[in-house]
Amino acid sequence: MSAIISLRNAIELLKISDLDQVPIILETLKNRSKFLKTEAVKTEKSHKQSDTTRINLLKKIRKIEPSFEDTQQSEVELNKCLEDFKEISIDKLKHTRKRVSLEKKWGDKFSNEPCPTDMTNEQLEEHMKSILVENKKKLVEDKKILNKRISDQNHIDKLSKQITEPIPLGSTIEQLKDMLKLQKQSRDDAKHEDKNRQKFRKMLNDICVKYPSINILIPPHTATASELEIALIQARNLRDTTKISDLLAEKNRKSKDREDKKQSVIAAKESLKNKKLSDKADGINGPPKNAPFQRFCKHIGIQIENGSIDLSDIEQLGGKGKYNSAKWKELSTEQKSSQDAPWN
Repeated sequence: MSAIISLRNAIELLKISDLDQVPIILETLKNRSKFLKTEAVKTEKSHKQSDTTRINLLKKIRKIEPSFEDTQQSEVELNKCLEDFKEISIDKLKHTRKRVSLEKKWGDKFSNEPCPTDMTNEQLEEHMKSILVENKKKLVEDKKILNKRISDQNHIDKLSKQITEPIPLGSTIEQLKDMLKLQKQSRDDAKHEDKNRQKFRKMLNDICVKYPSINILIPPHTATASELEIALIQARNLRDTTKISDLLAEKNRKSKDREDKKQSVIAAKESLKNKKLSDKADGINGPPKNAPFQRFCKHIGIQIENGSIDLSDIEQLGGKGKYNSAKWKELSTEQKSSQDAPWN
């Protein structure tokens, strides 16, 4: 039951005894009426504001999304829709700006090709990155190839400067290396040939100088090393034959000299023997053997007689003969033959 119905029913129930309360009730109703009027104004104003807010929300929403349908959503729901549409709008704007940026970047990087239209922004960005990576790889490879070509050309120029023979057009590095190797081998062979020619010529000349009597055939100045080597072998054979002949002659000469010397010694001994026999027959005595030692022994005998030498020393050495020999060995060669020695 509403408050109005209850109030009407209560008025009907008033009695005379309640008469003094009627003014109070009227004042209360009057005050309540004022309050309700005020609240009504507020409510109406609030409704108007709510309607205005709702209309504004719908305008804002339809500005973003014109096809939005008003189904009497609440203000809260409309605010939620507006925020959602704003977020969607921002995303669309970002997406559009991103697309414009990507298309501009595509035009800057790949002006010769049309920008793909069947890709999302993410796909287009990844596609551009992959193309740039591939292009970078290609640039690196192209640079490597260019550097290799420059290096090869520099190598070819360097090798070409070392080759004295005509070089065929389009020769590769390996072919130039082979040509240079053959050229070096040819030079080495020439040097080796010249070195051998000089060596064989010198050895041949040395044999000619040492054995001028040998009839050695000297090759001409234009002779090769092989020809000089053959001439050297022939000269050595002649030299060895001559040396063997000379050695045999020298051997025979030395053998004859030894025999002559032997006969001379035999003759000298025979002559000395005959002279000794003749001197002995004539009573002539030859000079004593080792005269200084004989005089030294005589001197020792005199010292023994004078008592200058102790006999025990002589006996200790085994007799006068051994004593004399021992003391004689103690002397130097100069002392033995010195004119100042008492036995001389």
